[in-house]
Amino acid sequence: MSSMGQVKKMHRLVLRRMGVTSTYNFLVMCICVCLTVYAVCYFRVDKSKHPSPEVVLRTNRTYKMIHLHSFPWYYELQMGEKHFEGCPVSNCVYVDKPETIPESDAIMFYTDHQAGNAPPAKSPGQIWIFFSVESPVHSGNTGFGGPSWEGKFNWTMSYRLDSDIKFGYGDVVPGGINGTKDYVAIASRKKKHVAWFVSNCNTQSQRMKYVKLLQNYIPVDIYGHCGKLKCERGRSGECMKMLEQDYKFYLSFENSLCQDYVTEKLLKTLKTDIVPVARGLADYSALLPSSMMAIVTEDFASVSDLAERLNYLADNVGEYVSYLKWKDSYHIVEPQPFPHCLLCERVHQPSQWSNVYQNVADWWGRGRCSEAKDISA
Repeated sequence: MSSMGQVKKMHRLVLRRMGVTSTYNFLVMCICVCLTVYAVCYFRVDKSKHPSPEVVLRTNRTYKMIHLHSFPWYYELQMGEKHFEGCPVSNCVYVDKPETIPESDAIMFYTDHQAGNAPPAKSPGQIWIFFSVESPVHSGNTGFGGPSWEGKFNWTMSYRLDSDIKFGYGDVVPGGINGTKDYVAIASRKKKHVAWFVSNCNTQSQRMKYVKLLQNYIPVDIYGHCGKLKCERGRSGECMKMLEQDYKFYLSFENSLCQDYVTEKLLKTLKTDIVPVARGLADYSALLPSSMMAIVTEDFASVSDLAERLNYLADNVGEYVSYLKWKDSYHIVEPQPFPHCLLCERVHQPSQWSNVYQNVADWWGRGRCSEAKDISA
Protein backbone atom coordinates (compact mmCIF):
# COMPACT_ATOMS: atom_id res chain seq x y z
CA MET A 1 0.00 0.00 0.00
CA SER A 2 1.30 3.52 -0.83
CA SER A 3 2.31 5.90 1.90
CA MET A 4 -0.65 8.19 1.02
CA GLY A 5 -3.04 5.25 1.29
CA GLN A 6 -1.66 4.42 4.68
CA VAL A 7 -2.20 8.02 5.78
CA LYS A 8 -5.87 7.92 4.62
CA LYS A 9 -6.48 4.58 6.37
CA MET A 10 -4.94 5.91 9.56
CA HIS A 11 -7.05 9.02 9.24
CA ARG A 12 -10.30 6.96 9.05
CA LEU A 13 -9.32 4.87 12.06
CA VAL A 14 -8.54 7.96 14.12
CA LEU A 15 -11.87 9.53 13.21
CA ARG A 16 -13.82 6.41 14.22
CA ARG A 17 -11.99 6.07 17.52
CA MET A 18 -12.50 9.75 18.31
CA GLY A 19 -16.14 9.68 17.30
CA VAL A 20 -15.73 12.57 14.92
CA THR A 21 -18.96 13.05 13.02
CA SER A 22 -19.33 16.74 12.30
CA THR A 23 -18.21 18.18 9.00
CA TYR A 24 -16.26 20.90 10.80
CA ASN A 25 -14.21 18.49 12.86
CA PHE A 26 -13.63 16.37 9.80
CA LEU A 27 -12.23 19.33 7.88
CA VAL A 28 -9.97 20.28 10.79
CA MET A 29 -8.55 16.78 10.89
CA CYS A 30 -7.99 16.83 7.13
CA ILE A 31 -6.06 20.07 7.37
CA CYS A 32 -3.85 18.69 10.15
CA VAL A 33 -3.07 15.56 8.16
CA CYS A 34 -2.26 17.55 5.01
CA LEU A 35 0.09 19.85 6.93
CA THR A 36 1.87 16.86 8.44
CA VAL A 37 2.36 15.18 5.05
CA TYR A 38 3.56 18.46 3.51
CA ALA A 39 6.06 19.06 6.30
CA VAL A 40 7.53 15.57 5.96
CA CYS A 41 7.88 15.89 2.18
CA TYR A 42 9.28 19.42 2.43
CA PHE A 43 12.06 18.58 4.84
CA ARG A 44 12.98 15.47 2.87
CA VAL A 45 13.35 17.57 -0.29
CA ASP A 46 15.19 20.33 1.53
CA LYS A 47 17.75 17.94 2.95
CA SER A 48 18.34 16.37 -0.43
CA LYS A 49 18.86 19.78 -2.03
CA HIS A 50 21.08 21.12 0.72
CA PRO A 51 23.13 18.35 2.27
CA SER A 52 25.39 19.18 5.16
CA PRO A 53 28.99 20.17 4.36
CA GLU A 54 30.16 16.86 5.79
CA VAL A 55 27.90 14.90 3.40
CA VAL A 56 29.07 16.98 0.43
CA LEU A 57 32.69 16.29 1.23
CA ARG A 58 32.24 12.58 1.77
CA THR A 59 30.63 12.25 -1.64
CA ASN A 60 32.75 14.76 -3.58
CA ARG A 61 36.30 15.45 -2.46
CA THR A 62 36.83 18.07 -5.15
CA TYR A 63 35.23 20.40 -2.59
CA LYS A 64 37.64 22.19 -0.29
CA MET A 65 36.73 22.54 3.36
CA ILE A 66 37.52 25.85 5.10
CA HIS A 67 37.15 25.62 8.87
CA LEU A 68 36.23 28.86 10.67
CA HIS A 69 37.80 28.76 14.11
CA SER A 70 36.17 30.88 16.87
CA PHE A 71 34.45 33.26 14.46
CA PRO A 72 31.99 35.73 16.04
CA TRP A 73 28.33 35.68 15.05
CA TYR A 74 28.30 39.18 13.56
CA TYR A 75 30.11 38.07 10.41
CA GLU A 76 26.93 36.13 9.54
CA LEU A 77 28.87 33.40 7.75
CA GLN A 78 26.72 30.40 6.86
CA MET A 79 28.14 26.93 6.92
CA GLY A 80 28.14 25.07 3.60
CA GLU A 81 28.69 26.19 0.03
CA LYS A 82 26.21 29.12 -0.12
CA HIS A 83 28.78 31.95 0.05
CA PHE A 84 30.75 30.50 -2.88
CA GLU A 85 27.87 30.37 -5.33
CA GLY A 86 28.75 32.42 -8.41
CA CYS A 87 32.50 32.44 -7.71
CA PRO A 88 34.88 31.53 -10.59
CA VAL A 89 36.10 28.71 -8.33
CA SER A 90 33.08 27.73 -6.28
CA ASN A 91 33.59 24.20 -4.95
CA CYS A 92 34.35 25.16 -1.35
CA VAL A 93 32.40 24.87 1.89
CA TYR A 94 32.66 26.55 5.28
CA VAL A 95 32.56 24.33 8.36
CA ASP A 96 32.96 25.08 12.07
CA LYS A 97 32.46 21.82 13.98
CA PRO A 98 35.53 20.72 15.97
CA GLU A 99 35.39 17.24 14.43
CA THR A 100 35.96 18.73 10.95
CA ILE A 101 39.36 20.22 11.88
CA PRO A 102 41.53 17.19 10.95
CA GLU A 103 40.11 16.83 7.43
CA SER A 104 39.77 20.55 6.64
CA ASP A 105 41.92 21.92 3.83
CA ALA A 106 42.31 25.26 5.60
CA ILE A 107 41.66 26.67 9.05
CA MET A 108 41.04 30.37 9.48
CA PHE A 109 41.68 31.58 13.03
CA TYR A 110 39.86 34.65 14.28
CA THR A 111 42.34 36.55 16.45
CA ASP A 112 40.21 37.03 19.56
CA HIS A 113 42.34 34.30 21.12
CA GLN A 114 43.22 33.74 24.75
CA ALA A 115 46.92 33.39 25.53
CA GLY A 116 47.83 29.88 26.65
CA ASN A 117 45.28 28.02 24.57
CA ALA A 118 46.91 25.09 22.81
CA PRO A 119 46.54 24.85 19.01
CA PRO A 120 44.74 21.94 17.38
CA ALA A 121 46.81 19.30 15.65
CA LYS A 122 47.75 20.45 12.16
CA SER A 123 47.14 17.92 9.40
CA PRO A 124 49.76 17.48 6.63
CA GLY A 125 49.22 19.99 3.82
CA GLN A 126 46.67 21.97 5.82
CA ILE A 127 46.70 25.77 5.39
CA TRP A 128 46.43 27.92 8.51
CA ILE A 129 45.20 31.49 8.05
CA PHE A 130 45.63 34.31 10.59
CA PHE A 131 42.69 36.75 10.40
CA SER A 132 42.35 40.11 12.14
CA VAL A 133 40.50 43.35 11.50
CA GLU A 134 41.30 45.04 14.82
CA SER A 135 44.60 46.78 15.47
CA PRO A 136 47.31 44.86 17.35
CA VAL A 137 46.42 46.99 20.39
CA HIS A 138 42.93 45.45 20.55
CA SER A 139 43.01 42.17 18.62
CA GLY A 140 44.00 39.91 21.55
CA ASN A 141 46.32 37.71 19.50
CA THR A 142 49.40 37.39 21.72
CA GLY A 143 48.55 33.72 22.32
CA PHE A 144 49.47 32.94 18.73
CA GLY A 145 53.09 33.75 19.58
CA GLY A 146 53.55 30.86 21.97
CA PRO A 147 56.05 28.07 21.13
CA SER A 148 53.30 25.59 20.26
CA TRP A 149 52.02 27.98 17.55
CA GLU A 150 55.35 28.72 15.89
CA GLY A 151 55.76 27.74 12.26
CA LYS A 152 52.07 26.82 11.89
CA PHE A 153 50.56 29.76 9.99
CA ASN A 154 50.82 30.02 6.21
CA TRP A 155 48.71 33.03 5.24
CA THR A 156 47.57 36.29 6.80
CA MET A 157 44.30 38.12 6.11
CA SER A 158 43.85 41.64 7.45
CA TYR A 159 43.67 45.33 6.54
CA ARG A 160 47.46 45.46 6.31
CA LEU A 161 48.80 46.12 2.81
CA ASP A 162 51.40 43.38 3.22
CA SER A 163 48.82 40.70 4.12
CA ASP A 164 48.57 37.64 1.90
CA ILE A 165 44.86 38.42 1.53
CA LYS A 166 43.93 42.07 2.07
CA PHE A 167 40.60 42.50 3.80
CA GLY A 168 39.83 45.78 5.52
CA TYR A 169 36.92 48.05 6.28
CA GLY A 170 36.23 49.21 2.74
CA ASP A 171 37.60 50.15 -0.67
CA VAL A 172 37.88 53.19 -2.91
CA VAL A 173 36.53 52.17 -6.31
CA PRO A 174 36.82 54.08 -9.62
CA GLY A 175 33.62 55.57 -10.95
CA GLY A 176 31.35 58.21 -9.47
CA ILE A 177 27.85 57.01 -8.63
CA ASN A 178 25.98 60.17 -7.62
CA GLY A 179 26.35 62.19 -10.78
CA THR A 180 27.69 65.73 -10.72
CA LYS A 181 26.55 67.66 -7.67
CA ASP A 182 26.42 71.38 -6.98
CA TYR A 183 29.29 71.27 -4.50
CA VAL A 184 29.35 75.05 -4.15
CA ALA A 185 25.76 75.01 -2.90
CA ILE A 186 26.57 72.11 -0.58
CA ALA A 187 29.56 73.94 0.89
CA SER A 188 27.77 77.27 1.19
CA ARG A 189 24.97 75.91 3.39
CA LYS A 190 27.43 74.58 6.00
CA LYS A 191 27.73 77.04 8.89
CA LYS A 192 29.68 74.99 11.44
CA HIS A 193 33.32 74.01 11.41
CA VAL A 194 34.36 70.66 12.92
CA ALA A 195 32.41 67.75 14.40
CA TRP A 196 33.51 64.57 16.16
CA PHE A 197 31.50 61.60 17.40
CA VAL A 198 33.38 59.65 20.07
CA SER A 199 32.59 57.34 22.98
CA ASN A 200 36.06 56.02 23.91
CA CYS A 201 37.88 58.90 25.56
CA ASN A 202 41.08 57.13 26.64
CA THR A 203 42.87 55.54 23.69
CA GLN A 204 46.38 54.49 22.68
CA SER A 205 46.39 57.25 20.03
CA GLN A 206 45.67 59.99 22.62
CA ARG A 207 43.19 61.47 20.18
CA MET A 208 41.27 63.27 22.94
CA LYS A 209 44.39 65.17 23.96
CA TYR A 210 44.98 66.14 20.32
CA VAL A 211 41.39 67.41 19.94
CA LYS A 212 41.55 69.44 23.15
CA LEU A 213 44.56 71.25 21.70
CA LEU A 214 42.76 71.72 18.38
CA GLN A 215 39.83 73.39 20.16
CA ASN A 216 42.16 76.24 21.12
CA TYR A 217 42.31 77.28 17.47
CA ILE A 218 39.03 76.21 15.83
CA PRO A 219 35.54 75.28 17.09
CA VAL A 220 35.16 71.49 17.47
CA ASP A 221 31.76 70.10 18.50
CA ILE A 222 32.17 66.79 20.34
CA TYR A 223 29.19 64.43 20.36
CA GLY A 224 28.83 61.33 22.51
CA HIS A 225 30.21 60.12 25.82
CA CYS A 226 33.36 62.26 25.55
CA GLY A 227 31.58 65.53 24.76
CA LYS A 228 28.70 67.75 25.81
CA LEU A 229 26.55 67.20 22.70
CA LYS A 230 24.33 64.20 22.10
CA CYS A 231 22.93 62.39 19.08
CA GLU A 232 21.50 59.00 20.01
CA ARG A 233 22.97 55.86 18.43
CA GLY A 234 19.49 54.73 17.42
CA ARG A 235 19.19 57.85 15.26
CA SER A 236 22.46 57.33 13.36
CA GLY A 237 20.84 58.14 10.00
CA GLU A 238 19.51 61.45 11.27
CA CYS A 239 22.83 62.23 12.97
CA MET A 240 24.78 61.66 9.78
CA LYS A 241 22.33 63.80 7.81
CA MET A 242 22.77 66.58 10.37
CA LEU A 243 26.56 66.35 10.14
CA GLU A 244 26.51 66.37 6.35
CA GLN A 245 24.25 69.40 6.23
CA ASP A 246 25.80 71.56 8.96
CA TYR A 247 29.53 70.77 9.24
CA LYS A 248 32.49 71.34 6.96
CA PHE A 249 34.88 68.84 8.60
CA TYR A 250 34.69 65.60 10.53
CA LEU A 251 37.51 64.15 12.66
CA SER A 252 38.21 60.60 11.49
CA PHE A 253 40.68 59.82 14.26
CA GLU A 254 41.69 56.19 14.88
CA ASN A 255 41.89 54.77 18.40
CA SER A 256 45.26 53.15 17.62
CA LEU A 257 48.28 54.43 15.75
CA CYS A 258 49.20 51.22 13.93
CA GLN A 259 50.52 50.34 10.47
CA ASP A 260 47.84 50.66 7.75
CA TYR A 261 45.04 50.82 10.35
CA VAL A 262 42.24 52.78 8.68
CA THR A 263 38.67 52.01 9.73
CA GLU A 264 35.09 52.99 9.01
CA LYS A 265 35.74 56.26 10.85
CA LEU A 266 37.29 57.53 7.63
CA LEU A 267 35.45 55.41 5.06
CA LYS A 268 31.96 56.26 6.30
CA THR A 269 32.84 59.94 6.24
CA LEU A 270 34.13 59.67 2.68
CA LYS A 271 30.66 58.44 1.67
CA THR A 272 29.19 61.77 2.77
CA ASP A 273 29.62 65.37 1.61
CA ILE A 274 31.93 66.22 4.52
CA VAL A 275 35.68 66.63 4.33
CA PRO A 276 37.34 64.16 6.71
CA VAL A 277 40.39 64.99 8.80
CA ALA A 278 42.30 61.71 9.15
CA ARG A 279 44.72 60.79 11.92
CA GLY A 280 46.40 57.40 12.06
CA LEU A 281 49.64 55.59 11.30
CA ALA A 282 48.77 54.71 7.71
CA ASP A 283 50.23 55.66 4.38
CA TYR A 284 47.11 57.49 3.23
CA SER A 285 48.63 58.18 -0.17
CA ALA A 286 48.70 54.40 -0.78
CA LEU A 287 45.12 53.93 0.40
CA LEU A 288 43.48 56.98 -1.19
CA PRO A 289 43.94 57.58 -4.94
CA SER A 290 43.54 61.33 -4.56
CA SER A 291 45.30 63.58 -2.07
CA MET A 292 42.15 65.71 -2.03
CA MET A 293 40.01 62.98 -0.46
CA ALA A 294 41.07 63.78 3.10
CA ILE A 295 43.11 66.18 5.16
CA VAL A 296 45.80 64.18 6.96
CA THR A 297 47.13 65.49 10.28
CA GLU A 298 50.59 64.04 9.61
CA ASP A 299 51.05 66.59 6.81
CA PHE A 300 51.16 69.42 9.37
CA ALA A 301 53.99 70.28 11.73
CA SER A 302 51.68 71.10 14.63
CA VAL A 303 48.07 71.20 15.75
CA SER A 304 47.97 74.96 15.18
CA ASP A 305 49.17 74.51 11.60
CA LEU A 306 46.32 72.06 10.95
CA ALA A 307 43.81 74.47 12.47
CA GLU A 308 45.12 77.29 10.29
CA ARG A 309 44.49 75.19 7.18
CA LEU A 310 40.98 74.21 8.31
CA ASN A 311 40.07 77.82 9.09
CA TYR A 312 41.31 78.88 5.67
CA LEU A 313 39.23 76.24 3.87
CA ALA A 314 36.17 77.08 5.97
CA ASP A 315 36.36 80.68 4.73
CA ASN A 316 37.10 79.87 1.08
CA VAL A 317 34.31 77.92 -0.58
CA GLY A 318 36.20 77.36 -3.82
CA GLU A 319 39.16 75.77 -2.06
CA TYR A 320 36.88 73.71 0.18
CA VAL A 321 34.95 72.36 -2.82
CA SER A 322 38.17 70.95 -4.29
CA TYR A 323 38.04 68.35 -1.48
CA LEU A 324 34.62 67.13 -2.64
CA LYS A 325 35.03 66.94 -6.42
CA TRP A 326 36.83 63.57 -6.28
CA LYS A 327 33.39 62.02 -5.73
CA ASP A 328 32.73 62.49 -9.46
CA SER A 329 35.52 59.99 -10.19
CA TYR A 330 35.44 57.51 -7.27
CA HIS A 331 33.05 55.98 -4.77
CA ILE A 332 33.41 54.09 -1.50
CA VAL A 333 32.46 50.45 -0.96
CA GLU A 334 31.94 50.09 2.77
CA PRO A 335 31.84 47.64 4.43
CA GLN A 336 34.15 45.57 2.25
CA PRO A 337 32.57 42.25 1.15
CA PHE A 338 34.11 39.16 2.73
CA PRO A 339 36.56 37.64 0.16
CA HIS A 340 34.85 34.25 -0.23
CA CYS A 341 35.82 33.81 -3.89
CA LEU A 342 39.48 34.67 -3.36
CA LEU A 343 39.71 32.31 -0.41
CA CYS A 344 38.23 29.43 -2.40
CA GLU A 345 40.51 30.07 -5.36
CA ARG A 346 43.65 30.11 -3.23
CA VAL A 347 42.73 27.05 -1.17
CA HIS A 348 42.47 25.14 -4.46
CA GLN A 349 45.98 26.22 -5.47
CA PRO A 350 47.93 26.59 -2.20
CA SER A 351 51.33 25.92 -3.74
CA GLN A 352 51.14 29.25 -5.60
CA TRP A 353 51.08 31.10 -2.27
CA SER A 354 53.39 28.87 -0.27
CA ASN A 355 54.50 30.56 2.94
CA VAL A 356 55.24 29.91 6.62
CA TYR A 357 55.25 32.50 9.42
CA GLN A 358 57.64 31.43 12.14
CA ASN A 359 55.90 33.71 14.66
CA VAL A 360 52.73 35.28 13.31
CA ALA A 361 52.13 37.30 16.49
CA ASP A 362 55.46 39.04 15.97
CA TRP A 363 54.60 39.72 12.33
CA TRP A 364 51.32 41.24 13.45
CA GLY A 365 52.29 43.24 16.50
CA ARG A 366 56.02 43.78 17.00
CA GLY A 367 56.96 47.34 16.02
CA ARG A 368 53.68 47.90 14.14
CA CYS A 369 52.22 50.55 16.45
CA SER A 370 53.57 53.85 17.72
CA GLU A 371 52.84 56.23 20.54
CA ALA A 372 51.55 59.70 19.64
CA LYS A 373 54.34 62.06 18.63
CA ASP A 374 52.26 64.87 17.13
CA ILE A 375 50.65 66.41 20.19
CA SER A 376 52.19 69.83 20.21
CA ALA A 377 50.71 73.26 19.83
